[in-house]
Amino acid sequence: MGTAKLPAPVDSTTVSQMLWDEANDQLSVSHDFAVADINVYPGQLLEFHSDDVLSTVLALLKSRNSKAAPTTCVNGDGLGIIQFQAYNGTAYNSNAALVATITGAIGATAFPTELALATNDGATGFTTKRLTLSSSGNVSIGTAAISTTATDGFLYITSCAGLPTGVPTTITGRVPLVVDSTNLKLKMYASGAWRDVLPTSASAADIALSLLAPIVNETITAGYSAVVVRRYTIASGTKLTIGSAARFRIL
Repeated sequence: MGTAKLPAPVDSTTVSQMLWDEANDQLSVSHDFAVADINVYPGQLLEFHSDDVLSTVLALLKSRNSKAAPTTCVNGDGLGIIQFQAYNGTAYNSNAALVATITGAIGATAFPTELALATNDGATGFTTKRLTLSSSGNVSIGTAAISTTATDGFLYITSCAGLPTGVPTTITGRVPLVVDSTNLKLKMYASGAWRDVLPTSASAADIALSLLAPIVNETITAGYSAVVVRRYTIASGTKLTIGSAARFRIL
């Protein structure tokens, strides 16, 4: 094992050391004042360690101009990318990435930034944004509307075969969802029970009409005079009227 002394970063009483461990094929950097270590296993692992109250931090710094004379970043600047690449026999291609981008004006206390996950679909050779967390906390899937014939790009919701009965773990301000695949219902857990999810803006009449509309009126011609028989009427409120005053006679 070899040891190299590095210049003290704080004062003359602290010592920084870089050590190469031949037995474990490991490069380490340590500081006496923080007892923090960085271990490098070539080609495999970069390991950070701290044994005090401070967290280990991987910081990707960004500014306009130079590090020595930095100027303010601007809207649209990329802040950093953690990229995962695989060798395809000719070159390394990007397979997945974690991407941070500034999405607004930078101020003294304003740092609007989005964080996105990107993956490679195996066809284009490039990564595509799949999931985005905006600076406002909104989560979105994809980057645009998908076609009516799309087979990918969906948000999948957990399902269960029948009415759910378990009591979900509480997360303040959030409501769990599940699809009852047996009864074809979307359920949510709220106010201590599993409940059907219905459009909140729809009236009872709207819901009934959507279910019954295909057979609201029926035209009868075989053996009878041609007449439209009204089976039921859904009023603009919530009233459902069966039949009508109209009658027909047999010829």
